[in-house]
Amino acid sequence: MSLVAEIPVEPTEKDLASQILRLKSSGAEAVLMYVNPTTAVITLKTAANVGFKPQWVSSNTLSDYPLMHKISGGSGRGSSRATSGRSRIPRIR
Repeated sequence: MSLVAEIPVEPTEKDLASQILRLKSSGAEAVLMYVNPTTAVITLKTAANVGFKPQWVSSNTLSDYPLMHKISGGSGRGSSRATSGRSRIPRIR
């Protein structure tokens, strides 16, 4: 696996369409997100709207499964999260 794009976003950005389209056109098969929950939800919903369906991987900043499922409306299904320690976090299906 190799890095195909690195696209920074500002925590206050509300429209991520151009960033998601750049990721999609890069051919990314997996996307690593190290963002806050609000930005993650915007990212996931925008990706769904443009038909971009990579494997999403996130840091433990998004590891609160019930919260993320609720605020994303289930958009994070199939994502994986990296955690530190011996955490038992279910994979979103």
